[in-house]
Amino acid sequence: MIVANNNGLILIRRNHLEERNWRDDTSYKFIFSFFGKSVYQTHYEDLTIHAGEFFFFNPNEPHKQLKVTQEKFLIEIETEVVKEAAIQ
Repeated sequence: MIVANNNGLILIRRNHLEERNWRDDTSYKFIFSFFGKSVYQTHYEDLTIHAGEFFFFNPNEPHKQLKVTQEKFLIEIETEVVKEAAIQ
């Protein structure tokens, strides 16, 4: 399910939580694990977070989702928004 508004969208999905393709999005990604272990692969190392933990991916950082328990909370922030906030 996708819920959209002027400031972004919410994606709720219960399928395809296992291995995914490599990504290198142009936005910052904030990933929070609500329910349990999540595992991501980067070119440097595999990253694991547990329930109640989070991490950020920088823009254009290649990564791959290997496993997510039930669901995750994800916020993608465009680089221009971060630049504008830093200036103010």
